[in-house]
Amino acid sequence: MKQYKETTSQICSLGEILSNNEFNKIFIIPPYQRLYAWKDEQIKALLDDFKNCMNDNNKSHFIGNVVVANNEDNFELVDGQQRLSTIFFLCVYMCFKNNKMQEAKGDFEKAYKFAFVQKGKEEKCRIYMPIREDDENAIWDYDFEKTNANIKLAFDYFDEYFEDNELKSFCNFIFTNVKLNLVILGDQVEINKYFVRMNNTGVQLDGTDILKARLLKLISDNDNSQVTEYARIFDECSQMNYFSDFSKNYENTSGEAPTINNIIDNAKKIQNYSNNDNNRAEFESIIDFPTFVLHVFKILSRQELKEEPSKKIFKEGTQILIKKDKFLENTWDKLNVNLEAEQAKIIIKALKDYRIIFDVFVIKKKLEDGDKAYYKFNNIKDEELNKDENFKNNLKALETIQNYLRVARRGDNINYHHFLTHYLEFCKNKIIEEQKEITNENCLEILKNNADKLKDYLKNIDDFLAIKQFNMANDTLNNKPNLIDEINAINFGDTISIKDDLSNINEDKFSFLNYNNRGNYKVNLTYWFHRLEYYLLINKDEDNNEYSNYQKNYRFRYINSIEHIHAQNIAYGDGFKDEILHSFGNLALISSSENSSLSNNSFIAKKDWFKNNDIMSLKLFKVFENDNWDEEKVIAHQDAMLKVLQKSFENT
Repeated sequence: MKQYKETTSQICSLGEILSNNEFNKIFIIPPYQRLYAWKDEQIKALLDDFKNCMNDNNKSHFIGNVVVANNEDNFELVDGQQRLSTIFFLCVYMCFKNNKMQEAKGDFEKAYKFAFVQKGKEEKCRIYMPIREDDENAIWDYDFEKTNANIKLAFDYFDEYFEDNELKSFCNFIFTNVKLNLVILGDQVEINKYFVRMNNTGVQLDGTDILKARLLKLISDNDNSQVTEYARIFDECSQMNYFSDFSKNYENTSGEAPTINNIIDNAKKIQNYSNNDNNRAEFESIIDFPTFVLHVFKILSRQELKEEPSKKIFKEGTQILIKKDKFLENTWDKLNVNLEAEQAKIIIKALKDYRIIFDVFVIKKKLEDGDKAYYKFNNIKDEELNKDENFKNNLKALETIQNYLRVARRGDNINYHHFLTHYLEFCKNKIIEEQKEITNENCLEILKNNADKLKDYLKNIDDFLAIKQFNMANDTLNNKPNLIDEINAINFGDTISIKDDLSNINEDKFSFLNYNNRGNYKVNLTYWFHRLEYYLLINKDEDNNEYSNYQKNYRFRYINSIEHIHAQNIAYGDGFKDEILHSFGNLALISSSENSSLSNNSFIAKKDWFKNNDIMSLKLFKVFENDNWDEEKVIAHQDAMLKVLQKSFENT
């Protein structure tokens, strides 16, 4: 094996990689790298660049740096994975379209040689993924349906992009005119440090990738044999649109303490695991992975407040903010400067535990369900629910309150969902009291037995925060700056009485809900509209069949436009006095598009539109039960709605 004491670089074509024995190697994707992540738009941009150069007299196209470390007979791919993997997939696709080629010949000979490398008597995939071997096997068999979701999407997009007669000219162009700068790192360069330093700006990787690399670097410094295990856990946690699967073992069976290089080279000695995303149903999560990580970091920082300074993961006085635009600032930068491998493992294990909890206890939605409400909890089959009517009803109540909080407490117009920090922490504290290990199975058992109590706990969170907001709006209640800490003191399923604080809540105190307070930063008007909708939804009106049927199909939506039912600028009828016009009784929460369509319409026109369109508001249903709309009816409606809000605190 040639040694590279100094870092070298050379401009070469893809064809020269095939013809130069020094470069014609397998490219290994190390465990600290992200998974293949390109979507249609990135693939299209690359293919369009190729096509434009082909149409411009076969002008050469430079794809940038491909940075590698020399690893015996292979290259360890440090940078350029997404571009090189896409070209690799394209070459495999060309072979597939040419009757599933199994040897190098004809017009696609170079595509085959780039896709599959001759190693002794064996042929192997050019791109080697030690922790994704099932993907490699599927690619070798041209069975793209068995690859993970993003790789499958790449092959699907090739089908959409190419005409069959284009592939030959593309193949010739790629190996003649596509060039790259192959950077081979010198032996003195530590790969992980280079990887982290190269991506410090976050331009090429997002914050979670950089965090992953830094945590794995700490682990590899202590024991390289565990890097693949923790990389696998981190990657599984990151797949937020699937139910996680941590059921496989990842121990190194070699009996050695290998370096990061030879653990990759001897990856077949590590037990394989299956991560074929296409075999798992795809869902829409209410939060993305960076937000999930921030919630877990916030929980961990809260839990160690009483720890000895020497045992702490975080710097003294750390406060984690759920802010994706400051992700590394609120994760890596908050960790102790002397963080060790064991503490890095604690963080990744915590991500695993909370990911299992998230899957079981937090709602999600099937992608094919479109605009339907989020309703799915992990691995609970309909037939299982139908066996236990009580559990079915309790789970429906838990689903409903989470859908309500999903829109009412999303946070900063971004899907941060701050209530999740305390909810996930609460779930884990209960599980740890009774379980040695957190698994899907024991979490599901707890969910079955405690769905009603979990719903009550979420109501506690919401009520306490509402009381605090009410206090800010009125300055009439006892000041409770640490309400959220009181929530965490609640025993499982218990409630804390705050009726004394509610003694001053009456209809007059809800005057902050009037339209003229919409610009007050202390008043979140949209929250109170959503709260009203929730309590109108769960308080069934069995005497009104039409309303009851409307409730059954109601769903919570992300909306924040406040509409006057009797329009502000109306060209017909008598105008309302300002205090009635802008009062809560004459207001409703709708979408911006609905607001622009209806804003100056008459009450009758709005009522007709409402009856002929999708379900949008339970408050509006109550409004449009009236045949007309005058000041007396506004006052009567407002009194009724404020009583619902007032009553919503009674069981607190």
